[in-house]
Amino acid sequence: MKESGKMKKKALFILMVMIISAISLTALQATAVSQVSIDEIDYTYEYEGMTSEKAEQIVKVMFEIYDSPIQPASLLCLFGHNIEHGAIRTIAHRVRPSPPRCDETIAYLEFCTRNNCSHFVVTGESTIPKFCCP
Repeated sequence: MKESGKMKKKALFILMVMIISAISLTALQATAVSQVSIDEIDYTYEYEGMTSEKAEQIVKVMFEIYDSPIQPASLLCLFGHNIEHGAIRTIAHRVRPSPPRCDETIAYLEFCTRNNCSHFVVTGESTIPKFCCP
């Protein structure tokens, strides 16, 4: 009888360790950081819920780094987009000559996950000045 109780406690302990490990690994993989530099302005961005290629594409369109936004190129998007939700936090460094020189923007997005489709909608956005560059 006592061994059965000990066995249940061990199994419960192992299960708890596995659950905590899975949650920790998911949290670590949820947000990624990248950077792109255009015209002496560095854009550092963190993204969640999308691939690195999609995040870079959205950042470039948001800050008008492309001359014009990329148009949807996926034939499947003619029948509707495959919409997902995500968030991007960007810091545009050295945008002004005097402090605060940087801007931090947080944007919540709906975007199409299909390749070659640039469709996205900003559902919420906030920009604040940031003191991070001398």
